[in-house]
Amino acid sequence: MSTLDFNGVWKLNLAKSDVPPITKSQILNIETDGFKVTMREELINDKDEVLIISLSGTFDGRDNNVKGTTFADTVSYRLLNPYTIEGIAKKDGRICVKEEAVLSQDGNTVNVTYLSYDQNGNTTRNFGLFERVKRNQNY
Repeated sequence: MSTLDFNGVWKLNLAKSDVPPITKSQILNIETDGFKVTMREELINDKDEVLIISLSGTFDGRDNNVKGTTFADTVSYRLLNPYTIEGIAKKDGRICVKEEAVLSQDGNTVNVTYLSYDQNGNTTRNFGLFERVKRNQNY
């Protein structure tokens, strides 16, 4: 198993997740060569608004600009090991979410733990289970 196994389209399984009720649907497309990463997320919220969130960057811990959301300005990514990605989202330079995405041994699910931080320093923990829809053939 390697970082390349993250390549593909992933859909949030709401029944097996503990995410805020504002999320009705979430599909994530990941493309990586093991160093560079491109992510495109399609999220439908509780108002049936479709948000398209995207970024391109690297797994070097540097901040990458995020497009399509007012929630965060940047996200940085690091590989903790070949099957775990750490992401840190910031708004106005302040950490608003830390996430850890762990690829299953069979490569068919990604378990994401989210730690959200409000402006008062309070932390909320959520969990999302993403199931593979398809593999990207480019990598």
